[in-house]
Amino acid sequence: MAHQEVKARIDKKTGKLMIEGCGFNGDECDVIKKVEEAIGTITHTEEKDERYNYVQPDYLPNALQG
Repeated sequence: MAHQEVKARIDKKTGKLMIEGCGFNGDECDVIKKVEEAIGTITHTEEKDERYNYVQPDYLPNALQG
């Protein structure tokens, strides 16, 4: 698993909270959505290009060559 980071910024004037996920790929982005829903009402969402990237799992060989 790659290094993942969540950045949160609060606008001092309006009090709005902005959350940005970095390092999340594909369905991993749903974790951020769950965090946002737990905090409060979601007013706006922008999906990054990483949302549509999927990591190919490492497959194990069926037989060892020897």
